Amino acid sequence: MTKDPNFVSVRLPDDVANWLREYATTNNMVRADKPNMGGSIIAIVRAAMQGQTISNNVGQSSDLNESLTERIKDVESANKLLQNELDSRLNKLDEHFASLFVDLRDRVADLENTHNEAIAATTAKLESRISLEIDKIDIRLKAMPDDLEAKLDTIRAQLVNLESRSEATENSKKPMLSVMRAA
Repeated sequence: MTKDPNFVSVRLPDDVANWLREYATTNNMVRADKPNMGGSIIAIVRAAMQGQTISNNVGQSSDLNESLTERIKDVESANKLLQNELDSRLNKLDEHFASLFVDLRDRVADLENTHNEAIAATTAKLESRISLEIDKIDIRLKAMPDDLEAKLDTIRAQLVNLESRSEATENSKKPMLSVMRAA
């Protein structure tokens, strides 16, 4: 058996080994149920190399770009699904708020109609009361001239009566004056 010139055997300090194992497990670079040192180191090196092709074992290679491309496609697909779901929910919210707005507008219109009807009814009652008061005043005013006319007629009659008495008195005095003048 020949030795592979790329084969390296290194003894890591415990704290470095623990850190590598925890880092790789926490960042989901290796399976949490079976973390091993070699897998942890390779996963961390792959992440550092950012897509360059490296191998786990001699003769086996993995193309990180393909894996990343697949993951990116999966993420984009999931993102598209989420965006569609979000758009759908936003459309439903728009429809809901639009219907709420229509309902609110209808309620405001109903309130305005009720308000206008109440004002019209109150105005009609006030107009009716005012009309009754005006009618009462008209009746009083119409009655006043009749009373005045009656009083004026009475006063005229009294004046005529006084004038006729005055004439009668003057006429009765004239014969006496003529008698007195003759004497």
